[in-house]
Amino acid sequence: MSLEQVLPEWLAREPDNPYVAALAPLAIEDDATLQAQAPALWRTVEGAPPPQAQHDLPAQVLEFWFF
Repeated sequence: MSLEQVLPEWLAREPDNPYVAALAPLAIEDDATLQAQAPALWRTVEGAPPPQAQHDLPAQVLEFWFF
C-alpha cells in the first residue's frame, strides 16, 4: 500500500496533525484544490504545538510542496 492510497484517509482522520498536513500535497492532485486547501494546511503546520525543532521540519516540507 502506498502513501498516496492511505494519505487521504489519514488526513481526514487527523486533520490537525502537522506531519500529515505537510504530506497532503502528495494526495491532492488538482492544483485548484491544493490552492484552496493550502491556507488551512499551512495553519495546521504553523499552529502545531511541538517544540520549534519539530515544528520547522513539517513547515519546510509543506513549503517545498507549495513551490
